[in-house]
Amino acid sequence: MSQGILVFVEHRDGVLNKTSLEAIAASQSLGSQLQQPISAVLLGADVAALAQEIAAYDLAKVITATNEKLADYTPDGYTDAMEQVVRQLDPQLVVMPHTYLVRDFAPKLAARFSKSLISDCIRAQVAGSSITFTRRIFLGKLDADVVSDGEPPVLRRSNPEPTGRIKHRREAARRLSRWRSRLVRFA
Repeated sequence: MSQGILVFVEHRDGVLNKTSLEAIAASQSLGSQLQQPISAVLLGADVAALAQEIAAYDLAKVITATNEKLADYTPDGYTDAMEQVVRQLDPQLVVMPHTYLVRDFAPKLAARFSKSLISDCIRAQVAGSSITFTRRIFLGKLDADVVSDGEPPVLRRSNPEPTGRIKHRREAARRLSRWRSRLVRFA
């Protein structure tokens, strides 16, 4: 049975991408609601020092997938490595930060599992065993609520809402509430 939340941590030459911290924070919030442990995965040739840094962020475990072929990013290399990690750990949810690198390889990873990628998520709400993800559509003018089929792994690309834009977005959502998209199921 699938369990836990796996967070992909992006870095360049051993320097952590700050959006990975946002993905960890979003996963921790979701993990507390689902009562699921949070694990992080680092890909690269030499990521031991970065793994020590990430371990301080209240994670159940930090997984490192190391190989010389992962020293420089390639979509095929990262997809292959992530596929192996996801298959071995069998997480309920895989969370990835909203970056160009993830935008490049995440759809390919989702296809390997015959799953859809729920991208650009700004919120996640738990109701029972179901998770509703909210994502922006039409250049941020509307929010769409998306519910996966529940079959793990659920692949989510996180895009936290900037705090400075919340008031503006909420007002726009009120005005456009009749256009609000509600439920999409993935098979």
